[in-house]
Amino acid sequence: MILIIRSVPILPEPMIQGAEVFYLAKIESRDILRLPSSIGQRLPANVTGLGKALLAYLPPARVRALFPDPQNLPVMTEHSIRTLDELERELETVRARGVAFEREESTPNIRCAAAPVRDVRGDVVAAISASVSTTRWQLFPEQHWVDIVTDAAAHLSALLGYEPRAEGLPGTA
Repeated sequence: MILIIRSVPILPEPMIQGAEVFYLAKIESRDILRLPSSIGQRLPANVTGLGKALLAYLPPARVRALFPDPQNLPVMTEHSIRTLDELERELETVRARGVAFEREESTPNIRCAAAPVRDVRGDVVAAISASVSTTRWQLFPEQHWVDIVTDAAAHLSALLGYEPRAEGLPGTA
């Protein structure tokens, strides 16, 4: 399994460079599979689980502003989300579940689950994902991958001072 931590620059205005995710850290698996990613790399947010985990918690107007051509979002594979309408529907699902998925949207034969990381105010400031081959993904129920990333995100959020409200929020364990 490959654990990847990415963040989209959503805080200071000078850090925003379009609708991209930014790799802050990466822990490689001992498996033969290696993702072609590296620290500092940027990928279109609409084709990554982490990008969707981050975009889901931005105001809708901000998301629309990040994609000025709503019919032509960045595409990396045949599975990439191609329109803003599709992305907005996907982001609604992410908010409802508290987890985002990438199903071969940025890299063929790779899937991932991603969850938001919250700061002391409860704002989503980063995301964490687990990325594996499609073959390995299918060895376990989807909930297995959800649990891995939501547990990790809850731990990182707690380190940032986040305390879930009694009723809880999607994406927090």
